[in-house]
Amino acid sequence: MTTNLTRTMGVLGVVVTVPQMQGCSDASYEVSLGDDADAIAAAVRDLGAVEVDGDWYYRAEETGEVYECDSYEMAAYGAGLLDERGVDYSLWCTVSGSIVGDPSAEVLDALGE
Repeated sequence: MTTNLTRTMGVLGVVVTVPQMQGCSDASYEVSLGDDADAIAAAVRDLGAVEVDGDWYYRAEETGEVYECDSYEMAAYGAGLLDERGVDYSLWCTVSGSIVGDPSAEVLDALGE
Protein backbone atom coordinates (compact mmCIF):
# COMPACT_ATOMS: atom_id res chain seq x y z
CA MET A 1 0.00 0.00 0.00
CA THR A 2 1.28 3.44 -0.90
CA THR A 3 -0.32 6.60 0.39
CA ASN A 4 1.17 9.93 -0.53
CA LEU A 5 -0.07 13.26 0.67
CA THR A 6 -0.42 15.50 -2.33
CA ARG A 7 -1.49 19.10 -2.48
CA THR A 8 -3.31 20.55 -5.42
CA MET A 9 -3.91 24.27 -5.64
CA GLY A 10 -6.77 25.25 -7.88
CA VAL A 11 -9.34 27.89 -8.50
CA LEU A 12 -11.52 26.49 -5.72
CA GLY A 13 -8.76 26.35 -3.13
CA VAL A 14 -6.81 23.40 -1.79
CA VAL A 15 -7.44 19.72 -2.42
CA VAL A 16 -6.06 17.46 0.31
CA THR A 17 -5.73 13.69 0.47
CA VAL A 18 -7.04 12.30 3.74
CA PRO A 19 -5.32 9.06 4.84
CA GLN A 20 -7.86 6.35 5.58
CA MET A 21 -7.83 2.57 5.79
CA GLN A 22 -10.71 0.18 5.28
CA GLY A 23 -9.69 -3.20 6.59
CA CYS A 24 -6.25 -3.78 5.08
CA SER A 25 -6.93 -1.60 2.04
CA ASP A 26 -6.04 2.00 1.41
CA ALA A 27 -9.27 4.00 1.37
CA SER A 28 -7.71 7.47 1.29
CA TYR A 29 -9.86 10.13 -0.31
CA GLU A 30 -9.60 13.70 -1.55
CA VAL A 31 -11.40 16.68 -0.05
CA SER A 32 -11.65 20.10 -1.68
CA LEU A 33 -11.22 22.93 0.78
CA GLY A 34 -12.10 26.44 -0.24
CA ASP A 35 -10.03 27.58 2.72
CA ASP A 36 -7.98 25.22 4.86
CA ALA A 37 -8.38 27.30 8.05
CA ASP A 38 -11.29 25.24 9.46
CA ALA A 39 -9.48 21.97 8.78
CA ILE A 40 -6.28 23.22 10.38
CA ALA A 41 -8.25 24.49 13.39
CA ALA A 42 -9.83 21.03 13.83
CA ALA A 43 -6.39 19.40 13.73
CA VAL A 44 -5.00 21.94 16.21
CA ARG A 45 -7.82 21.19 18.65
CA ASP A 46 -7.43 17.42 18.32
CA LEU A 47 -3.64 17.29 18.50
CA GLY A 48 -3.01 20.23 20.80
CA ALA A 49 -0.72 21.58 18.08
CA VAL A 50 0.96 24.97 18.09
CA GLU A 51 2.40 27.05 15.26
CA VAL A 52 5.98 28.27 15.52
CA ASP A 53 7.68 30.07 12.63
CA GLY A 54 5.19 28.71 10.07
CA ASP A 55 5.44 25.05 11.10
CA TRP A 56 3.13 23.07 13.37
CA TYR A 57 4.24 21.08 16.41
CA TYR A 58 2.46 18.64 18.69
CA ARG A 59 3.46 16.07 21.29
CA ALA A 60 2.10 12.62 20.46
CA GLU A 61 0.44 11.12 23.51
CA GLU A 62 1.29 7.57 22.46
CA THR A 63 5.06 8.15 22.15
CA GLY A 64 5.78 11.36 24.05
CA GLU A 65 7.74 12.62 21.02
CA VAL A 66 7.34 16.11 19.55
CA TYR A 67 6.42 16.07 15.87
CA GLU A 68 6.68 18.80 13.25
CA CYS A 69 4.14 19.10 10.42
CA ASP A 70 3.44 21.58 7.69
CA SER A 71 0.12 23.31 7.08
CA TYR A 72 -0.89 20.89 4.35
CA GLU A 73 -0.42 17.87 6.63
CA MET A 74 -2.46 19.60 9.33
CA ALA A 75 -5.19 20.43 6.81
CA ALA A 76 -5.33 16.82 5.59
CA TYR A 77 -5.74 15.52 9.15
CA GLY A 78 -8.29 18.16 10.05
CA ALA A 79 -10.29 17.59 6.87
CA GLY A 80 -10.61 13.96 7.89
CA LEU A 81 -11.80 14.97 11.35
CA LEU A 82 -14.49 17.13 9.76
CA ASP A 83 -15.54 14.58 7.12
CA GLU A 84 -17.90 11.73 8.02
CA ARG A 85 -15.46 9.25 6.43
CA GLY A 86 -12.89 10.12 9.08
CA VAL A 87 -9.12 9.93 9.12
CA ASP A 88 -6.83 7.09 10.12
CA TYR A 89 -4.56 8.69 12.74
CA SER A 90 -1.95 5.92 12.57
CA LEU A 91 -1.72 6.12 8.79
CA TRP A 92 -1.59 9.92 8.92
CA CYS A 93 1.30 9.70 11.40
CA THR A 94 3.10 7.31 9.07
CA VAL A 95 2.91 9.63 6.05
CA SER A 96 3.05 13.01 7.79
CA GLY A 97 5.46 15.04 9.84
CA SER A 98 8.75 14.14 11.42
CA ILE A 99 10.05 13.62 14.93
CA VAL A 100 11.84 16.63 16.41
CA GLY A 101 14.77 15.12 18.27
CA ASP A 102 15.61 18.19 20.33
CA PRO A 103 12.73 20.69 20.31
CA SER A 104 13.76 24.33 20.68
CA ALA A 105 12.89 26.26 23.82
CA GLU A 106 10.42 28.27 21.71
CA VAL A 107 8.58 25.12 20.62
CA LEU A 108 8.51 23.71 24.15
CA ASP A 109 7.26 27.02 25.51
CA ALA A 110 4.51 27.15 22.87
CA LEU A 111 3.51 23.61 23.85
CA GLY A 112 3.25 24.79 27.45
CA GLU A 113 6.19 22.78 28.73
